[in-house]
Amino acid sequence: MNLIPLLGHTSLDDIFAFCPSGMVRVRDFLADVEALAAILPAGRHQLNVCQDRYRFTVGLAAGLLSGKTSLQPASQSSETLRQIKTACPDVYCLCDSDFDNLDLPRLDFPEVVSVNTEKVAKIPTIPADFEAVQLFTSGSTGTPVAHVKTWGLLVLNGRAEAQRLGLLEQPHSIVGTVPAQHSYGFESTVLLALHGNSPFWSGKPFYPQDIVSALNAVPPPRLLVSTPFHLSALIAAGLDLPAIDMLLSATAPLSQQLADAAETCCKGPSFRDLRFDGKWSAG
Repeated sequence: MNLIPLLGHTSLDDIFAFCPSGMVRVRDFLADVEALAAILPAGRHQLNVCQDRYRFTVGLAAGLLSGKTSLQPASQSSETLRQIKTACPDVYCLCDSDFDNLDLPRLDFPEVVSVNTEKVAKIPTIPADFEAVQLFTSGSTGTPVAHVKTWGLLVLNGRAEAQRLGLLEQPHSIVGTVPAQHSYGFESTVLLALHGNSPFWSGKPFYPQDIVSALNAVPPPRLLVSTPFHLSALIAAGLDLPAIDMLLSATAPLSQQLADAAETCCKGPSFRDLRFDGKWSAG
């Protein structure tokens, strides 16, 4: 059996994430994961709707260690939940905030998770062919269609993106304005933390002042993972920004004018020779 580590880090003392309470090291993260895994329900499918990026990632990893597949629909509407319930009758919701889970079983993320971090001795491994997540189409043209991603494929994609962005040589502190559940946010924040050696900010800032506060909360070099909508609002706000060393944006629609303005506003180097077509490659 081909086993792949949960994390690409070489030391348990590496920084994994930044939270309002302070930085989280790999050993702290793994202690949280093991503690949560011990209380997860019996269902094979987990609908992880945690809004906090760190809690989402702890839930994802705890599910992986427990043999659970993470369901990540583009929408969390009532109709989507009913469709998921029909397709996966054993599904349960992992939540960290108010969420209308209808009649689905629910587990609220515990207030205090980890215990003794010194008991963490090594990074666990996951079978490469394990069905780690199911990403769904938007459903705009009908019922959302699930696409299964194995753990091996996710790690391959995550490391390819990290390599293309230069993160394997120079880790960055990641601030993401996009949800962890979304395929773009998942690959470009969560997977980059797991296998790109780049810690993320746990929050999901939306308003310009929140984005600035998040950027100021993490050390340079910084990577902002965002969208044209958020960038446009951030630029229009005219706030004083810390240096953003790399900017990764969704491209639909990203005008040349907005790209130029974002590069000027963010005070970082140009990095536009990328495209994403299911794998990371030069454009």
